[in-house]
Amino acid sequence: MLILNAKDVDYSHTDNSKSLPSLTYRGHLFYKVTHTAIDQLENIIRLSRKFLDLDEPVATIIVKEDRGLSLWSLDNSVGIKPNQNFPQSTELQENAANRNKLDEDFISYCSKKMAEFIGPIASLVVKKTLDGNREMNKRDLIEALAREIPNPQLAHEFQMQLLKQDKI
Repeated sequence: MLILNAKDVDYSHTDNSKSLPSLTYRGHLFYKVTHTAIDQLENIIRLSRKFLDLDEPVATIIVKEDRGLSLWSLDNSVGIKPNQNFPQSTELQENAANRNKLDEDFISYCSKKMAEFIGPIASLVVKKTLDGNREMNKRDLIEALAREIPNPQLAHEFQMQLLKQDKI
């Protein structure tokens, strides 16, 4: 999820096959999901994160515009229809929360993945990150571990690999 200013995207692109509001950012086509008031940033971020909780995560961007905020999703054929209300049921929220809880298998997996990026000290870094933070969820752990990778590009790659593979 990225938060961009309106000047950072190209609104001139339209997808004639769907006749839906669309824009391009760095060559990728995004479709409008919703628009809200500027003071609703936390809510639109929460909604954007739900796209990452899907079985196949969907990239989103949030655009700050003159009259508010808009959420846009990358059309990657996972069945999300732009401007359709995103499911907000308690069951969906509970399932996402349960999937996002830390367990020993996930912690071990993070240690192995982390070792690919920083070498044999990975298990110590994971242990240090978790000390006193057992209430973290998977996403929090991934973000905290990524901050321990000195190279920003590798840190981003680490995050994307874990978020995508584990469908967090």
